[in-house]
Amino acid sequence: MIFTYKLSLPAEILKYKEFKKVTYYVLHVEGRGLHEFEDFQVRMNQIERYRTELQKMITLISEIGENHGALVEFFRNERAAEALPQPWYHYLDVNEGGAEEYGLRLYCLRLTPDVVLLLNGDMKIAHKADDCPNCGKHFKFANQVAKAINKDIEDGTLSIYGKDIEMDDDYILNL
Repeated sequence: MIFTYKLSLPAEILKYKEFKKVTYYVLHVEGRGLHEFEDFQVRMNQIERYRTELQKMITLISEIGENHGALVEFFRNERAAEALPQPWYHYLDVNEGGAEEYGLRLYCLRLTPDVVLLLNGDMKIAHKADDCPNCGKHFKFANQVAKAINKDIEDGTLSIYGKDIEMDDDYILNL
């Protein structure tokens, strides 16, 4: 299955939560009621069997932010982006429909050990994210965001100083 996820709307980067070691940011796409991470939390919380994994992921985000920093080993490489949980985490279950579940995936962008942009995700039910009807669009979107942000960092439109992303007040990420 091939997904195309082109977004032509502008998006805004917002500070979400600051911990001792990491500041987390989120992305709000113009015209959407919720920012990407909030959408993920709301959707996963609506499915009872996903709630435990969601809570573990939120605990992991807090633990990384407060105690460890956004070290590479906590994140799964996903082309230009990253994902939580870590690469060594593997969850496999057979639900009532017989489909394999590989656990929740939250796509994000680890900009530095001090700064992470939390995006969106879903329950992974295919071996490859590209082929997953749940995660495919979030995986592609995260990579599109990562490329756009990396371009803006390279050209100086965005800067990272310590635990902060610095940008003009009217900065909009164009995807």
